[in-house]
Amino acid sequence: MIKKLNKIRLIIVLLITLDIFAFIIFAMPPIVEEGTGFSIIIYEVIRPIKFLFATIGILLLPIIFYLYDLVNKIKIEDRKLFFEKEKNKLISSGDYKIIKNFVSKYKTILPKNIYKYYIFIKHKSHKKFTIFTILTTDFTSVLEYKNAINIYHITKLQTLINSKGFNFSIKDICSLIDREKQIQEYDDFKTKMLFNDPKGLEDYIKNLIEIYGENYIEYREFLRSLLKSKKVEFSDYGLIDIANFKKKMELDRFEKDLESKEPYFVSMEEVDLFTGYDFEYFLNTLFKKMSYSVEHTKLSGDQGADLIVSKLGEKIIVQAKRHTSKISNKAVQEVVASIKHFKADKGMVVTNNYFTNSAIELAESNNIELIDRDMLSKLIEKYL
Repeated sequence: MIKKLNKIRLIIVLLITLDIFAFIIFAMPPIVEEGTGFSIIIYEVIRPIKFLFATIGILLLPIIFYLYDLVNKIKIEDRKLFFEKEKNKLISSGDYKIIKNFVSKYKTILPKNIYKYYIFIKHKSHKKFTIFTILTTDFTSVLEYKNAINIYHITKLQTLINSKGFNFSIKDICSLIDREKQIQEYDDFKTKMLFNDPKGLEDYIKNLIEIYGENYIEYREFLRSLLKSKKVEFSDYGLIDIANFKKKMELDRFEKDLESKEPYFVSMEEVDLFTGYDFEYFLNTLFKKMSYSVEHTKLSGDQGADLIVSKLGEKIIVQAKRHTSKISNKAVQEVVASIKHFKADKGMVVTNNYFTNSAIELAESNNIELIDRDMLSKLIEKYL
């Protein structure tokens, strides 16, 4: 491959030299004085030769560009083959566990495209924002990057892996992280989806909506893969029609709620009048309406957990905060600590108020879900 590249490079150099020579010939002034009959004859002979060289020079340009592009494609293909070889070598070795452990530790703060994020932060830290980087950067991801992983950890990972006898570039390392992140996300998706042993397509779609709510569309490809692996018959139309299935589920829930004969009596203004204990019991009822199983912890010594709710194999710690002022990051800290104590999967803070910026930032970096006044109002309207 290297010999082939060197040959093409040599051809490019020769063609560029010939091209420059052709344009020099075209640009040369007449070598004889004007005004004599002889000079006119010479000029008439030289002129078509000059235009011939100009034509040759113009025709050589696309050939040079093509060969240059060919060299780049060969280099990229060669790099891909090398990466695949190194990747397979890493996966077959015991050292791949380093990538697995890295993703497990930092997956809650890993952005969607690690390499794009790495380049963005590199340019930002070196203040190298050119017109090109501004045009090619997806600035809608800037908010996602706000609490993302420090790129120092990615470079340290590269150093660690390469110290084991490998030769991965930063881009290679980012590809490995993206690959493992997707594997772990799919495994997590699979565990949640199969918790209640779904049988047919309708059961799978119901689980998808129950677990992921409004974000179900982000998991359609995972669902497609899972259905294929379980040999469940489905059509693309059936997957596209998930939105209609979701509407049907909501209507069925509404009809069932009408039959329950329980009066609708809760408004946010009434919630504001609850005591802290009343608010906890109110959330107990709300989560049961949302098809969660609910365990109400002791009113004292609850280790930062007011409720422990579960659905489809996912265990969630809930901290209830009825306050007249914004909720600080202390509530988030308490939930983070209680997740480990109760061996839960995630945490949530629910309030009738709003959250401070520091609480939001801490929640984002620790994968804690925040339900503020507006979101709570929507849940009350939907389920109570």
